[in-house]
Amino acid sequence: TLAAKALGGIIDLDPCADPQRRVPARRHFTLADDGLSEPWHGTVWLNPPYSDTTAWLKHLHLYLAAGKVTQAIALLPVSTLGNKGAVPVINEACSAYTVLEGRLTFLDADYRPHKGALAMSSVLLYFGADPDRFLSLTMAYGIGSLVAKRKPAVNYRKQCEHCGGLVESRRSTAKFCGNSCRVSAHQRRKREQCC
Repeated sequence: TLAAKALGGIIDLDPCADPQRRVPARRHFTLADDGLSEPWHGTVWLNPPYSDTTAWLKHLHLYLAAGKVTQAIALLPVSTLGNKGAVPVINEACSAYTVLEGRLTFLDADYRPHKGALAMSSVLLYFGADPDRFLSLTMAYGIGSLVAKRKPAVNYRKQCEHCGGLVESRRSTAKFCGNSCRVSAHQRRKREQCC
């Protein structure tokens, strides 16, 4: 598939899989598995419920920042590019995107084309180190662009709640010195909730 080619030939994980697991991934999390409560790794194809795309992007960002996810492609509504919760993730972690021409038609619960297309266009976001490969494969389907990176200003310095190291952030609410500590603290909280 196009997504597998753009991810280097293999999709390791589809965390929002349909019950028939039609995306050719090595591992699938369906609705029953709750992909937001599972650890992610490798290359990821993400087509989350459009009702809460920000939660899924933030979960992806945690595992990208920790180095657990190496590359990912997310299929989302184009409105995500201006979503207040998603924009920081896109600015920090996304390296390219392609806005798809036309409107996509999804399948219903019986795997028949859903009546009518989406009301808006869709976008493919690429997270990884090979945006040129992604754009060369997807630009035939729409308009592609690289994402320019901004360097955030440092306004606050304090101690990391996980490792005790230095936190430098532009947000006063920052708690961790880096994404590895944020992911480790998140995983520790999940373990503590289970036991």
